[in-house]
Amino acid sequence: VPSGRTLTVAAVSDWSQAPVSKQAPVMHVPADPVEFEARLGSLERRLAEFEAREQRLLELVEAVHRLSEAIGPLLKPPRSSSPPAEGRRRPEWPLPAPSAGAGGPVAPERIALAQARLRETLFAGPSAEAGEQSAALPPADVPVPDVAAEVPPPGRRSWLLRSLRRMVKSDPQAAGRLMLALTPAHALAGLPPLTWLPGQPEGIARVLVVGRLRRRIRWEKARLNCAPRAAYDLAPLARLRATPAQLADAGVSPDPALAFTLLACVLEPAWTAGHRFTIAHRGPHAVTYFSVRERDRPAITSEPPSTPAVTTICCLDEALFPVLSGKLEPAVTVLGAIAPLQLVQRWFARATSG
Repeated sequence: VPSGRTLTVAAVSDWSQAPVSKQAPVMHVPADPVEFEARLGSLERRLAEFEAREQRLLELVEAVHRLSEAIGPLLKPPRSSSPPAEGRRRPEWPLPAPSAGAGGPVAPERIALAQARLRETLFAGPSAEAGEQSAALPPADVPVPDVAAEVPPPGRRSWLLRSLRRMVKSDPQAAGRLMLALTPAHALAGLPPLTWLPGQPEGIARVLVVGRLRRRIRWEKARLNCAPRAAYDLAPLARLRATPAQLADAGVSPDPALAFTLLACVLEPAWTAGHRFTIAHRGPHAVTYFSVRERDRPAITSEPPSTPAVTTICCLDEALFPVLSGKLEPAVTVLGAIAPLQLVQRWFARATSG
């Protein structure tokens, strides 16, 4: 380079600075059709074996169920002429239609429901019926635990009251159904036994979610066919501070849609940051979906959402609320990943611990 002159050299230091071709590069990967055919045949054989095992498992469950029904009368002790105790029934599980014809693969939900029906039959067998009368009353020397004494008194810092307020705004019918579902927990609220509500459940819920000064205004807007005092007396029921497990032990058993709605109202949207999944409950009559959406209220639907369910809970309708409370009874079957259900259970316990 002559003196007094400068030579400028432009170099490409990164692939991102290189000129981009308009045509995508074509990669030729050598393929062996014989090897691919062999792998495909192996996968088809494994799939056929898996479907055969599912079919044999379903047939075995059905055979055990028929056997238990056949030998059940032989194992029952002679009973007196008194009428049988009411309140115990053997669940009738309508199995969903198989996903294929005769000899085809069996849906996992069908196997789970058959297993749940078998467990319900075994747990409600003759041994339980024989000991039902003796187990109704505990021995005289065994103290009966006072469940109401372990529950904090009703108050304004109740998670149920917060949930009812949100339900009244978003779904008033669900708020009324929740008030009806809470009536078995009258003892925890210090109320006498409740056989009915003094007015329309939706109107009762609207009156009870406000303070004393605004109850009269809400009572007039709701047009309840009862005295204001009759509605005000139910305030402790809406302000219960019992945990979901204590409510379940007291006999509170909301339907699956209401249980999921209560869970959705009590959760904070900030807790769902980074999470997006769907949990399904398959009961004897319907399937309910609970979809967790990132930083938003979960959605409850009866139609399959766009996000497939990663966890399916197969149990009776009244058993779902205890499952969400943290109890997994032997008659409950969980299909798929267990981690989403455990996460929802921790959220529910965190939201109802105060």
